[in-house]
Amino acid sequence: MKIVRLSDGLGNQLFQYAFARALAKRTGDAVLLDRSWFEEFGGRHRLAVSRSFGLRYFRTALPYAEPDEVNATVYGRGSLGVLRRVLRRRKGLLREGEARLSFERLADMKEDVVIQGWFQQACYPGLVREELLNELLLKPRVFEKRNDCIAEEMAGCASVAVHIRRGDYTTPHSMQVHGLCPPEYYAKALEIVAERTGEPLQLYVFSDDPAWVKENFRSRFPFRLVDFNSLGACHFDIRLMSCCRYAVIANSTFSWWGAWLNARPDKIVVAPERWFADGRRTPGLFPEGWILL
Repeated sequence: MKIVRLSDGLGNQLFQYAFARALAKRTGDAVLLDRSWFEEFGGRHRLAVSRSFGLRYFRTALPYAEPDEVNATVYGRGSLGVLRRVLRRRKGLLREGEARLSFERLADMKEDVVIQGWFQQACYPGLVREELLNELLLKPRVFEKRNDCIAEEMAGCASVAVHIRRGDYTTPHSMQVHGLCPPEYYAKALEIVAERTGEPLQLYVFSDDPAWVKENFRSRFPFRLVDFNSLGACHFDIRLMSCCRYAVIANSTFSWWGAWLNARPDKIVVAPERWFADGRRTPGLFPEGWILL
């Protein structure tokens, strides 16, 4: 039995689900999802609203693991420190990177394991693209009318989803690790989109800091700030990003998924090549055809 542990924000949850879905397709076996992080640690996270279990709003196909199934696999369960150990026994926890196991070797393992990681590689969702485009649709919800209206508006123009990630990225530690995409990046990226399309662009700006955007974002292109969805309803923003024809994303898995879920064959996606401020490399993160700036 293989169980993939879900954690952190919605962008990371989607990468974890894509990895689990690819693993299930490769093996033909049941792969379960462990959502216990959100009960144990998510509510105490300093960014608890943006670290809620957002995957539940999508039409996912994989089953969830029961607590006793997880407990039977992970020894000494109960603290994050214990969960971070790699238990190289018949049953235990395998962490991405620490385990140093290729996807193929992991798929062929017969042991019962809980697998934990971020799996930020384009290859995993690429293996199950058709499945994900069907399963990562939002479940019907009665209060989605406003989002439906703007989605129709996006479909009728040369719409560009522009994501400005700030929030926790503005803390001193995150500034050293992640950094922020500067205004010059957005200006150059939009000029690339405009040159390639030859159309009058209409920008739709998404951000976890809409007040900052109102005061500071400037563009020669007309733009609309999409600020009516709360952080707890960020799944609606991912859906709206995917409805735009083109995308200029931030160094964020959130807008990475907004762009990836856009199924248009003629889409243009511009992404920051320097994903981390500390200079670490991100091989395999970007799908073929995305423009790195």
